[in-house]
Amino acid sequence: MGVRILHLADLHIGYTPKYLNEEKAVVRAQDFKDALKRAFDFALAPGNAISAVVVAGDLFDHYKPPASDVGLVRGQLERLSSAALPVLVIPGTHDTIGLPGSVYRTESFPRGVHILAQPLNASPLELTLKGERFLFYWLTYEPGRKTTVVEYLTGLKGRLPEDAYRVFIAHASVKGSPEWDMRAKDLPVAKEEL
Repeated sequence: MGVRILHLADLHIGYTPKYLNEEKAVVRAQDFKDALKRAFDFALAPGNAISAVVVAGDLFDHYKPPASDVGLVRGQLERLSSAALPVLVIPGTHDTIGLPGSVYRTESFPRGVHILAQPLNASPLELTLKGERFLFYWLTYEPGRKTTVVEYLTGLKGRLPEDAYRVFIAHASVKGSPEWDMRAKDLPVAKEEL
């Protein structure tokens, strides 16, 4: 079996819906935490042969989550770290690196967890997965920056090595999606551009 990368996004650990009564909101918040555990259980199951895990934005629901949520996430990430399974995390729009006190600036994470927080990084993270060379590029959301996915990728043209698999990670929203109303802080991308 080839290299398999588990792609996750919008886990929103710490989310508590305001539209539900307190009892139901607590249950719903726990649903998000349980989903994280199930996703990592899937990643660790030998039969699934996952080589790496990518969390493409909004691991947390807030850029400054409470210590209990950070501890929960750190404990789950430690499970992957203990199994030597690399994890790549980019901040999203909710857990942005661009605000003072961001969890990605103040907390440490287990070895093997790569926080890809440098916004316009043209130097990729290189990993060897099952003997194959992988280069991971990313565009991290930063409040106020207007660089689009297409502009970033166009800037990489001519600098992408051919002797490796190239993976691009972004926390973006598809323009014109009927399921999502685009917000000013969203990083837009068109289906044609993808």
